[in-house]
Amino acid sequence: MPSRSLEAEVQQLLASGQRIAAIKRVRAVKQWGLREAKEYVDALSRQEPPPIHPPQSTLEPTPELRQEVLQLLTSHRKLHAVKLVREQTGCHLYKAKNYVDAIQQAEFQGRGNAGSTDWPDPALWEEVQDLLAADRTFDAVERVRRVTGWELRQALEYVATVQQSRY
Repeated sequence: MPSRSLEAEVQQLLASGQRIAAIKRVRAVKQWGLREAKEYVDALSRQEPPPIHPPQSTLEPTPELRQEVLQLLTSHRKLHAVKLVREQTGCHLYKAKNYVDAIQQAEFQGRGNAGSTDWPDPALWEEVQDLLAADRTFDAVERVRRVTGWELRQALEYVATVQQSRY
């Protein structure tokens, strides 16, 4: 039974003082969130039966959801897209973000030309990160506007997305 082998593996990790590795293993095998995996490991460390959490909702997005995600991505509202996926599918943040990232990569890869409303070249992301790290937010916004041809609002949203990803 796979659950018993996972329990044994977790107990072995706990015995060797690798609590975090045990939690990571439970998350990977069970596809649970951090809280559920921690509760599982904590119960085993107290020699109690592990809790049985309901399975996380499977990601079965509808074509309508995919279209809404594409619209949000085109409007540079990736965080809103991830939130929407989580709300409509019940999946964890990690899975929702991976789903949105996959759509973004499939739809917008290689389309970062000036004047485009798609996501720019990843090199611009790194350049904006460097400018933000040097407290040069204004320069970052201006750089995004020059490279992409975007309006101020779009450039501000892009820089805000880069800034939020830093934390």
